Amino acid sequence: MEEMQVVELTEDAAPLETQELAGPIRAMSGRGHGQFWAVLSNAGVNRHSRVLASITEIGFDGGGAFPVKGLARCEVSNVVPTDGNQLNCWVNIGWQTDLAYRIYFTVE
Repeated sequence: MEEMQVVELTEDAAPLETQELAGPIRAMSGRGHGQFWAVLSNAGVNRHSRVLASITEIGFDGGGAFPVKGLARCEVSNVVPTDGNQLNCWVNIGWQTDLAYRIYFTVE
């Protein structure tokens, strides 16, 4: 097991900046399992964009798709906007077979 690194903030550390993201909430959906890059083209981003993202497993019924609290652990990390108007998200879905997921994101 890897040892977790603990970083302590001191008085010399820069204060944390809090700002409201002004962009609309958008989403991309797919199916997958394990670790992979989820890539969205035409995301309206560049390398200077600030992106906030979250992921959820989704289910389906007659009314369409909706978030569900499933058994799989779903994580999104390494959210990387590029100058090519592409958003890359490193995804980990802890399940043995493909599950439907949706990544919600907002851009500033």
